[in-house]
Amino acid sequence: MNENKHHILADIVLYSSENGGRKGPTPTKSFGCPLQILDKLFDCRFILENLGSLFPGDEKHRIPVIFLSPGEALNFFGLGSKFKIWELGIIGEGRVVEVNSIGKNFLRSNRNDF
Repeated sequence: MNENKHHILADIVLYSSENGGRKGPTPTKSFGCPLQILDKLFDCRFILENLGSLFPGDEKHRIPVIFLSPGEALNFFGLGSKFKIWELGIIGEGRVVEVNSIGKNFLRSNRNDF
């Protein structure tokens, strides 16, 4: 994976199926879902090319994340931000451990100076 292709790096945990998580593993290359932070939802893709499928109840994983609307999302997903993972309900949680340079540059270039 090219390290410059994601907006953030996040540590995530998918809840076990018994605790409201997915009933099975994610797809192997990427997984699309909304992330909830505060009362907002932002569509994203987890890049799983080097990791493969994530299974409900697995240990914590460090995952590269791409936002479909980074101009909006990156205003909320700063270093250390905690979020919930959605798929017909909350199926996991995570925390931002890095905002990649592509994310920082995107945020800088899309600021409105009024």
